[in-house]
Amino acid sequence: MTGRVVLLDPQRPLAFLENACATLAEVLEDTPPLSPTRDAVALVYAEVVGAYARLVREELSRVPEMSPVWFHVVDHLLERMRQVRAQEIAIDAAEIASQLHARVREATAPL
Repeated sequence: MTGRVVLLDPQRPLAFLENACATLAEVLEDTPPLSPTRDAVALVYAEVVGAYARLVREELSRVPEMSPVWFHVVDHLLERMRQVRAQEIAIDAAEIASQLHARVREATAPL
């Protein structure tokens, strides 16, 4: 695995998290499924996606055209990630993070 760089543009701070999520998703894809590295990358990916989703959710809550369904889905996935961290449910954190990441990408694509 090679190192990757994510740059921070002070004019677009959320883009840093967006790029970090995309980069972590790529690293996760390139990591063998049963390696200990995958588990570590999956946990970091889940945390970064969760942080990004919470910030985007807050920003989009000010957009009247946003569907309430989107907020419910994002809230549900954030809750699932909390449950995984608390070991209340046994679901792959990377799978939930991937779904959450897709929802955030869909919502931010037009912006």
